[in-house]
Amino acid sequence: MFFLGYNSFLGYINSGDITPTDIQNINLVTVKNQVCDNLTIRQDTSSFISPLSSIWDANTVLISKFENSLIAGNVGILLSQLDNIRISYREIGSYNWTTFADIPIKVSSDLIFTRFNRFCRANTTYQFSLSTMLNGVVSEIVTNTIESNFDGIYVMEKDSGYHTNLNVKITPIRNRISSILNTLTGKYPVTIINSENNYDTFTVEGLFIQQDSSGEYLKSSAWQYRNLLKDFLFDGMPKFVKNGDGRAWVTNIYDNIPDDESQATAEGYTMTTFSCVECGNTENTQDLFDCNLIDVNTDYYY
Repeated sequence: MFFLGYNSFLGYINSGDITPTDIQNINLVTVKNQVCDNLTIRQDTSSFISPLSSIWDANTVLISKFENSLIAGNVGILLSQLDNIRISYREIGSYNWTTFADIPIKVSSDLIFTRFNRFCRANTTYQFSLSTMLNGVVSEIVTNTIESNFDGIYVMEKDSGYHTNLNVKITPIRNRISSILNTLTGKYPVTIINSENNYDTFTVEGLFIQQDSSGEYLKSSAWQYRNLLKDFLFDGMPKFVKNGDGRAWVTNIYDNIPDDESQATAEGYTMTTFSCVECGNTENTQDLFDCNLIDVNTDYYY
């Protein structure tokens, strides 16, 4: 088949010229009502040679040979140039990237994946990146920007969690070990700080009731849902706690979990309270990995 030009399907006045024409910002090409042996699209038409080369380079967009398939990408070549895809994110304005996941790539089906990030704070704009890697070295990076917003409080592990936006109350306290030494002379005491401790402890109070697919609260089974929540809180694993106002913590759960029915005016209206102690930085990959909240390739990260 004689290929008429880079944009021959678009009706351009020079589409029949032997020299390829160049139109910018093409995002869709349709081939129909013809038999094609090969379809090649390149970003650079300045170095046109005939016949078109079937070798991929930095300017190649796609090469389709129509050999019993519609595949036009370079997956076969790509697999030899990467062994890992890394997903990272950072708050807009920050220079600190947090690695969220590493996806090992061995076969083409590994390139089809879905990952759900549970650790974005509310009222925050994030930049996400997908990086291709080979032997720990980053080659290509693709980025996108998202806005994170939600209501209520989430208490989460890597693959599960609980949420409520009913009667939520958080009471944080910043902790630091210190002591006051009163001297025999002088008007003011001496403050002694021998520790680098600087962490929050807080209680979370809320009305935890499960909702069905239509958003209705399942009041009759509220006590069963609360029991599942308590088992989740006491499973010994660190939790990621985030609130709709933008605050977030990596925590351990400690102390007892009381239920308060003193203000109950309807079935299921029982307040649950649990205590948390901060145990890591929400934006530190090392801390998130140590708390079993993310999956990263330790051979590449450390």
